[in-house]
Amino acid sequence: MNAQKIRSKYLEFYKKQGHAVVERAPLILTNDPTTLFTGAGMQPMIPYLLGEAHPEGKRIADSQTCLRAQDIDDIGDNRHTTFFEMLGNWSLGDYFKEEQIGWMWTFLTEEIGLDPQRLYVTCFIGAPEYDIEKDVEAAKLWQKKFAEKGIDAKMADIGSEEQGAARGVNPGERIFFMTAVKTGGAVMAVRKLLRLVIRAVRIVRCFMSLISLSMIQNLVKIVIRTVIVVDLWRLAITYLWHIKKLLRENLSHSISQILTMDLDLSESRLQ
Repeated sequence: MNAQKIRSKYLEFYKKQGHAVVERAPLILTNDPTTLFTGAGMQPMIPYLLGEAHPEGKRIADSQTCLRAQDIDDIGDNRHTTFFEMLGNWSLGDYFKEEQIGWMWTFLTEEIGLDPQRLYVTCFIGAPEYDIEKDVEAAKLWQKKFAEKGIDAKMADIGSEEQGAARGVNPGERIFFMTAVKTGGAVMAVRKLLRLVIRAVRIVRCFMSLISLSMIQNLVKIVIRTVIVVDLWRLAITYLWHIKKLLRENLSHSISQILTMDLDLSESRLQ
């Protein structure tokens, strides 16, 4: 199944659930000066998520192309991409978690045909500093869907990505509570360094694949000749500078001698 089929199935599925399928917004939004490009599927929906009435109703589905340049240094890890497409269904004051989780389970297992035994879910662990509670409600709804397939989906607190990687996954765990924190600074620094090295290797390999041995030899000859020419020019400029210095010194000396002779002559005439 390719991307086109997944997109078509998704939009058709949510159309059957009473959603209006709308056209994607352009990559450069005309009514949002906060970013250069559309960076997320929800960005064109912000006015309606904030309360403005959508002309197509309260249930919307779309496929939005996105282009992200603000986090380009992170491109290449397990969650950052540059140009991509986001499928979304939106409830503008209509349904909530129970309907959404039920539909998504049906779409993944029946429409797409994914094996429930290979599905894992993340839920938000909460943010007490913002009075956001742990999303136990969503976790229990997912747990119920797994149970319908005879799967005992245990819950576990993971925390950040870095903490989860250190902890690992225990048998039976399928629903994980995570934070919005990605990784620690040291891990990010190492990943960025590795990505830079990989990019450099790819550039060198690409360059090497485009040129032959004879081209390399000719390139080396050109570089050597260029270095020789530069050295000759540098030497010539040095010699010219010394000649100019000597001429200036000699000229000053000659002028001084001429002035001295003129003074001597003047004094002789006066006597």
